[in-house]
Amino acid sequence: MTDADALLLSNAIVMMRATNPKNLNLPYMLEAYIARLNSEDEFAKFNEMFLRHVPQPAPNDRYLASDQLSDKMLSLLRLHFGEDSGPVIYQKCGSMNLKHRVNKPAEADEFYQACRQGQNLFTGSGSTVVHERLDTSPDHRQG
Repeated sequence: MTDADALLLSNAIVMMRATNPKNLNLPYMLEAYIARLNSEDEFAKFNEMFLRHVPQPAPNDRYLASDQLSDKMLSLLRLHFGEDSGPVIYQKCGSMNLKHRVNKPAEADEFYQACRQGQNLFTGSGSTVVHERLDTSPDHRQG
């Protein structure tokens, strides 16, 4: 992965926002960007590179920028699939801990509840991911 790769994805997001902002591919492009911005695995070394190229306007903090991109992603998924759909609930499950990191406990709790209530929508690896996210959520640890 190079700086040019991060810039390419960022530019593609900017172009999609400008030319076809309701395109179904855009939330998944945002998802890919958020994942690279917040990686804590072998891709963590790329966090700063993706922060440098984050689609603007955005805060200069990887968690705040991710939160902003995540909100946009969720709004597009709601538009295409509806609030109680698998894609929206799956992304809420993935965003619970991010909401805690940016000090939005009410949204984190809302996402935790949606994830818990919708966990039966998922099977296979999706189910495993959702259960892991529920088990590691600060809301789960609190009670």
